[in-house]
Amino acid sequence: MSPGVTPRVLRRYEEQGQLTPEYRPSGYREYGDEARTPSAASAPSLRPDSAAP
Repeated sequence: MSPGVTPRVLRRYEEQGQLTPEYRPSGYREYGDEARTPSAASAPSLRPDSAAP
């Protein structure tokens, strides 16, 4: 994952349907290449007070 992306941000992306990880047998999440280079247009807002249109 890119530096500066916290687990909390990853969970938020998952909740909003922006990322879908695969799970390893150990239970750890594994993200594909699409998680490494998200487009700014498709990235959700991380501000809790922002409302989707």
